[in-house]
Amino acid sequence: AGSSIGAEGASAISKNTTWTNLTTLDLRDNSIGDEGASAISKNITWTNLTTLDLRDNSIGAKGASAISKNTTWINLTTLVLQSNSIGDQGASEISKNITWTNLTTLVLQSNSIGDQGASEISKNTTWTNLTTLDLSGNKIGAEGASAISKNTTWTNLTTLNLYNNSIGDQGASAISKNTTWTNLTTLNLSDNSIGAEGASAISKNTTWINLTTLDLSYNSISAEGASAISKNTTWTNLTTLNLSGNKIGDE
Repeated sequence: AGSSIGAEGASAISKNTTWTNLTTLDLRDNSIGDEGASAISKNITWTNLTTLDLRDNSIGAKGASAISKNTTWINLTTLVLQSNSIGDQGASEISKNITWTNLTTLVLQSNSIGDQGASEISKNTTWTNLTTLDLSGNKIGAEGASAISKNTTWTNLTTLNLYNNSIGDQGASAISKNTTWTNLTTLNLSDNSIGAEGASAISKNTTWINLTTLDLSYNSISAEGASAISKNTTWTNLTTLNLSGNKIGDE
């Protein structure tokens, strides 16, 4: 891409020592790669940085590791690494960060993260202020969903997006047993091969008293699963329920 700033441009930007008040840095879609991400991670001037968007930049595990080792961005609230290739190793490296105590939003969508990476992410105890976790479009499976469900640190989590992760009934059941996310308002489990069994498990959750949006679209919950969902008495604040593409008319 001739118009991309690439690693060279990212490296040049990273050497800036003037922008002490920089709060938002958006470098999305620039092919900076691991080399560019590593350069950016070494900046020590942007102590006020709150938002870093590095989506769609061909960043792998090496770049993710460099980013995670940054100790300057103590005010970082939003980190977007969507549509890169950090994989399990990169997710594991990100999870080891202990600097971002103010992190509220972590977007790791479409990064080839499997159950191992999800498990490592779930072990993080630093992000006590995390409100949004987006792991959509990965391959965490039932095991990864189960690991995520066991997290007890994210007491402020409001949005969990696990769209398209093949978590199945087992994963949905594990998620349903979480008792930590009392502030959860949005749960996206769309396109996850969830059947009536998983839907029934979800319906029995009594923790998510603040849930406003539940997306179970494009699963296979059938009439049986829909019936189970309908019996829930906990989600009194629910405003949006998406059950599209679920064959609920099939007996």
